[in-house]
Amino acid sequence: MLISMMLMGCAALGPVDPWSVNVPDGADYLVYSDADGDGFGWHGDRQLVSNGEPIPAGYSRESNDCDDLDPDVHPNEGCECGDGMWVDGVAYDTLQRAISSAEQRRNVYVCPGRHELSSTVKVERSLRLASWNGDESTATLVSVGLHRPLINLSIDGKLAEVEVANLSFTGSGTSIRFMMEGILDVFGSRFYDLEGEALSVHTSHGRVAIRDTVFTDNETEHSSAVWLSNDGDLLVQIERAEFVGNRGYVAAIGSTGSGAAGSLALELRDVVVDRNDSEVAAVSIGSYSIGTLTVENSQLTRNIGGAVRAGEGAFADVVSIDTDWGDGEDDNPGGDLNGIDDLGPNETFECRIGDAWEEKCRP
Repeated sequence: MLISMMLMGCAALGPVDPWSVNVPDGADYLVYSDADGDGFGWHGDRQLVSNGEPIPAGYSRESNDCDDLDPDVHPNEGCECGDGMWVDGVAYDTLQRAISSAEQRRNVYVCPGRHELSSTVKVERSLRLASWNGDESTATLVSVGLHRPLINLSIDGKLAEVEVANLSFTGSGTSIRFMMEGILDVFGSRFYDLEGEALSVHTSHGRVAIRDTVFTDNETEHSSAVWLSNDGDLLVQIERAEFVGNRGYVAAIGSTGSGAAGSLALELRDVVVDRNDSEVAAVSIGSYSIGTLTVENSQLTRNIGGAVRAGEGAFADVVSIDTDWGDGEDDNPGGDLNGIDDLGPNETFECRIGDAWEEKCRP
């Protein structure tokens, strides 16, 4: 089963504001300040307008002006990305320089092409990192010879918010490490052929959202494509995503935590976890974790090593809603849920894994 990547295409030459795709049709809408009056606004100054109300004077529905101080430069004239990065209409030759120049909550755009990075990029403020034209197939960040994270998100002492939109990641080493309190939102992206973790989360408390994103053919030695570590409350929401053909100790989604200090809530909705090869299971609630796992309208099939398990000293309340756990040739070698191997399609049940589970995992 393939997901439909809900990405925002752009025929114009200007960038696509990743936030603009989050406003549904027929609802309140965003408008952007158009200081030079050329009909294209600047994403850094926006406001929400109630449905049915007119666009305020001096604003535009278009957010993709790369220079809002020059009416002769806009997506239809003189506004091209080039081969580097853009922040507020200024071009940069490296991602680190672009990110370091960006003020709080600005968009950092990656121009189309393959961008090789050989050193860790540090992010120390809230921002949005996105492809120029809203298409993950055009902008790829490649880690070259890195044994450290490609992008390290580390913000001390205050809540922060970072978005990663419509980008592709490949190469060696961890792609994104999230080491802060706050929110990480990844959508419309692709992580493939990585030798390391795609996302590595280490936080005392926060929220991670992953939407419309594909993790395929990644390999990790001791962890998983998405690795979660928390010593406080952590909410991880994954929607409309694919984990296919990943290899590793856990392969797809793994977690660990102190247990006593907080809990992990992991929610999978419209998610495909298929043909992953792991020693433990494709999805693992790690040792000494405590929390909940909700799986809804999803598919967990053909995973070598099993689909879901809880490690030693861990337990989790599990809710399955209309989920396919595999049957026959689509079954999971190694069991569906902590050794239970007779779950099938369209399963709806509640249970607890990690202490007494087998007799409880039934409708």
